[in-house]
Amino acid sequence: MTTNAVICELNPMHRGHKYIFDSAKGASCEDSVNIAVMSGNFTQRATPAIFDKYARAEAAVKCGADIVVELPFPWCSSGAESFALGGVAVAAGLGTQRLVFGSETGKLDLIGQAARIKASDEYKNAIVKAEAEARDLGSAVIFDDVMKYFGITESLGANDKLGLEYIRFGRELGILEFCPIARIAEIKSATDLRGKIFSEGVGSCGEFIPDAALEVFRNSAVCREEVYNQLLFNHCRIYANEAENDILAYASKVAKDSATPEEFIRKLPTKKYTTARLRREILFSILGAEQSISRPLYTVLLGMNEKGRAYLSENKKSLRLPIITKPADDSKLSTEAKTQYEITKKADELYALCTGKPASEYIKKHPHII
Repeated sequence: MTTNAVICELNPMHRGHKYIFDSAKGASCEDSVNIAVMSGNFTQRATPAIFDKYARAEAAVKCGADIVVELPFPWCSSGAESFALGGVAVAAGLGTQRLVFGSETGKLDLIGQAARIKASDEYKNAIVKAEAEARDLGSAVIFDDVMKYFGITESLGANDKLGLEYIRFGRELGILEFCPIARIAEIKSATDLRGKIFSEGVGSCGEFIPDAALEVFRNSAVCREEVYNQLLFNHCRIYANEAENDILAYASKVAKDSATPEEFIRKLPTKKYTTARLRREILFSILGAEQSISRPLYTVLLGMNEKGRAYLSENKKSLRLPIITKPADDSKLSTEAKTQYEITKKADELYALCTGKPASEYIKKHPHII
């Protein structure tokens, strides 16, 4: 049986995601299993997911995933390298043979070449030199310039850049097969759909979200970002320790010069730092977390179907990563893994605050099993 992993956010699940799951299995769907390594309640943009992780997992299981496990915090809200490392480590720990991912170009040779370049000492030296010479430029611009120096002249999209990180870390962790799936232009992005849901409601997105997922989302609470933005604003204006780092010191100054959370968020980005980068720093400060250079030592089961249950049962002795299905399972974790799990629980409590739920709402939930 071929084991495919899709590292994803599904924020929200749409027809493009279903296309990736269906393409991963291809014609031999009976001989393959899809594992979705999905962000928890917070995303790489350092914002709360529009629907909680169990609702999104239910949608995934009904639309092509056989197993959905969590990419824990802080990896789910980290920069591209840490996000990819966390996702690949979870995938490898569950026996993945092939990584499947969305891509703007769909060109494995191009993305694989970029991955080899980024893994080289020559790239590391070049990026250090470029950053020293162009201190005011953002990391994305510097990356593109360095890649051009090494002969990658074709522009890589955001998903291509994540893909090269998947390949780079996948090679290190023993995953040898990679499959980029070219994005379908006419499918609306998750960003567009979030905006549509916020302004018009879930029902307005029926054309773009699979029916099974749409039904799940109709019965799920929408997490809006207003409460979260207020928390970021309050933290920077009142509680942030400006001595933590220059970014927090800058964010604190912006907060004190702003009258409302909306003004604060609008003023945050600079030429060098994106809104996501700045939000990430504030979120990590609130939770007492750091962008991790280590790997997740556990994952949480969020959903599965019969095929997924059979896969986990048949392979439980060979899996290299503990899987938590309920809070009491943390007893089987190592001391370091327990420390990691505590950070994820704090993130879930913060998400509950954003959705007006009790603190334990998302910690005590059970996986969706069909």
